[in-house]
Amino acid sequence: MSKIIGYISLLTLTLFLGDRYLIYPVAGQNLPTKEPLQFKPPNNGAPGGNRSGSSGNTGSRPICPTVEKDITALIPKTNWANTLAERPTFWFYIPYERGRLKLILKDEGKSTIVARVNYEVNKGGGIMGFPIPETSPALEVNRAYRWQVSFSCEPNIEPSFTGVQGVVERVAKNEAFKTKLTSTTTIQGQINLYANQGLWHETISTLIQLRRSKPTEQELKQDWSDLLSNTHVELAGFISEPLVECCNPIPE
Repeated sequence: MSKIIGYISLLTLTLFLGDRYLIYPVAGQNLPTKEPLQFKPPNNGAPGGNRSGSSGNTGSRPICPTVEKDITALIPKTNWANTLAERPTFWFYIPYERGRLKLILKDEGKSTIVARVNYEVNKGGGIMGFPIPETSPALEVNRAYRWQVSFSCEPNIEPSFTGVQGVVERVAKNEAFKTKLTSTTTIQGQINLYANQGLWHETISTLIQLRRSKPTEQELKQDWSDLLSNTHVELAGFISEPLVECCNPIPE
């Protein structure tokens, strides 16, 4: 009887250990790793402009407190960004707690103003999005638009030009991209498609939206790090900056 009990105990232990090794991988075992988020910008050259106010040679803003990092646009280092959107959202790092930001959007070819929008900032100190309002004309496909940013730390004082500016172009979806986007079942998959297609505004806006809904998701944190540290972006210094909800546009 004792031998039978011993065999049963051995069999039970073997089955337990077998299941354990099926569930938990052996240390050092090679597991599949997630491909890093790769942003591939369009080959449009550098249209001129500055992502940061500190490089715009506009001098300091005397009514604003001293900050370590100046107002900075979250765009590729070429200062050019493609989008599918009729009215994209622009993302900036704002170091100030409060103030007024003015965003001016001009047709690059005609130099005509398409949008002039004010935004009241009262929860600053981080990365925030500034949407172009629905009342503004839609961007035309295959046209470049230059945007410029002005800022004042006092809402009642007219914002002055910060030197931060760049170019956005609305592009059309080709059929191959439409097919891939339709067949992609996850938002993260869509973000990867946007990044590979060089669609900056869709990449960063969708990723930020997803990070806000899942703030503790490590994979999304890694995607954010991959995007900002990309060699075509080089904004690694802003990876740890908070995402701040802001702002309602006030058209002039």
